[in-house]
Amino acid sequence: MKIISMYLPQFHRVKENDEWWGDGYTDWTAVKNADKLYDKHEQPKVPLNENYYDLMEKTTMKWQADLMSQYGIDGQCFYHYWFKDGKRILERPAENLIRWKDMNMNFCFCWANETWARTWSSIQEKNGWASRFEKAEHVGSGILLEQHYGEEKDWRIHYDYLRDFFRDERYIKHNGKPLFLIYKPYLIACIGGMLASWNKWAMEDGFKGIYVIGAKTDIHTEKYLNGILNHEPPKSISRIKPQMEDGVVKYQYEELWNALLSAEGLGKKTYYGGFVGYDDTPRRGRGGTVVEGGTPERFQEYLCKLMAKNEAAGNEYTFLNAWNEWGRECIWNRIWRTDTPIWRR
Repeated sequence: MKIISMYLPQFHRVKENDEWWGDGYTDWTAVKNADKLYDKHEQPKVPLNENYYDLMEKTTMKWQADLMSQYGIDGQCFYHYWFKDGKRILERPAENLIRWKDMNMNFCFCWANETWARTWSSIQEKNGWASRFEKAEHVGSGILLEQHYGEEKDWRIHYDYLRDFFRDERYIKHNGKPLFLIYKPYLIACIGGMLASWNKWAMEDGFKGIYVIGAKTDIHTEKYLNGILNHEPPKSISRIKPQMEDGVVKYQYEELWNALLSAEGLGKKTYYGGFVGYDDTPRRGRGGTVVEGGTPERFQEYLCKLMAKNEAAGNEYTFLNAWNEWGRECIWNRIWRTDTPIWRR
């Protein structure tokens, strides 16, 4: 059983974030500006030794690779952002990684295939990043980066970019197939043709195809996938009635974990995901969601049960949300500060 954690590359400065959210914006900006919104709210969070790292620095990536080895993380699943006409953003940490061959960090990609738009935009399927930092006037569509899948020539350009990563010996392979996640495959009307082409080209390059797991799916797209990921906690949050306090939506840690541990597969091979903690109020403010009641002991208990559930289902991976989303959920916020991996004692 391999543990793969979700990895956010937004801890370095890019010109687009400077333009949209303010000069020097990274996810650390949201973390540092977080507010305590009710009496027992655990905000703001401060990283150990106030290490507000920059992913452009090789020493940072080396430090994180060493932490992975120390704490039993087998790989990082980098969020991959690819938009209309091959526009990319936040790509440099992964590009640096394949240049730094001495870095002991196994990895794969999750294509976060949503349009980026202003939080006030009427676009339904969007990533509205940071409502607390929204200063733009409500003019136009509010689209920042549009998601469009194009035709075969566009799929080829995307595949050729991914191929350089697939060829890296550290890229995670499933029985000879590069492991590739898609966050919302149901948004891709051309998914059948696109994945058929990608598999054909991958086999021409000496792979056995591409092993594709979808996080948010529907019955029309599942047939094109190799597996489904129950991406948590969003999957189980949809099944539980929330509490409210001072405008903040709240859930209980124990209740959410019990819900995800009781989840059943729906026919297609299902990977059961887990989470460490959750609080997106640094990005959303009073419109955010908080999961309360997490402790190292509870996390240890539930993660062991989750790994057993995945093993019983014949799954090779347990996906954890997330390694470093400090503005939402993060392994290193509080839960995983111990000398040995608490799930492998």
